[in-house]
Formats: sequence, structure tokens, C-alpha cells
Amino acid sequence: MTDDAELDRMAEEVRDLYERGSSDDEIAAWLKTRTASFGESGKVLARATGVPTVDAYRVLNATETWKSATTRFRIVDPAGRRTEFNSPDGKTFGVGDAINLPNGPEPPYEPEPGRGTVWRVVAVETEEEPGFNARLVVKPVRRL
Repeated sequence: MTDDAELDRMAEEVRDLYERGSSDDEIAAWLKTRTASFGESGKVLARATGVPTVDAYRVLNATETWKSATTRFRIVDPAGRRTEFNSPDGKTFGVGDAINLPNGPEPPYEPEPGRGTVWRVVAVETEEEPGFNARLVVKPVRRL
């Protein structure tokens, strides 16, 4: 994790890039090579532009840089409820891994920091619907 002073320094550089006419895609690529994660890139972009972090994440998600890195999962709980989970960092999950899903496997999936339920992956299966990397069968572990 990068410290606050470094995030502020990168935010200043992002402001300079925007002033020079760089596009969101160019800035996303620049951030991806200099930050530890999608989350950190979003924090820098939010500081640079003055928008809420969730809005910065939406800007990054719309760029080709992050679209190409995203892994897409179908999430299914023991009751058969299904939703989609997109991991912008390209993270994969295995049996035993934890996932924070704000509303559990119920659409719509809209992240809300600090809220939701932690789910444990109990099985990884093939998802037949095109565009998905895998189906993750999950069970609830605890509420946040």
C-alpha cells in the first residue's frame, strides 16, 4: 500500500496529465503502471479530480486499460440466487477465499464500502454463459 504523501504526489501528476490533454484511457494506463491496485488507482484519480472515489472507480472501469484486466464471475449462493462479480484487478478466486458482496448474490451488485456480507468460496465451477471466467459457489461467513 502506498502512503498518503505518495498518493498526493501521483494525484498532482494526474492533474498535470489532464491539463496537457491526456484522455481517461491514457491516465488509467499511467496509473496502472504506478499503483499497487485498481483501488489505489481510484484513490489517486479521486484526489486528482475531486470526485468521490466511487465515481473515480466508474471512470477507470470504463477505460480499456481496466476492462482488459477484469475477470468476471457468476456468483451463486446455496439458495441458488445468482449475481455477477467483476474483479477489476484480474484477481481470481479459489476454494476457501473470501469475497465481500454488499448484498450477497442478489442483483444489483453495487459496492458500498464497509457494508455487506463476507462470503466464502466453497466451489469453483465452469460457467457456461459466454464472457465469464468461472462460477463461484459461495456461503455467507459474516455481516460487515
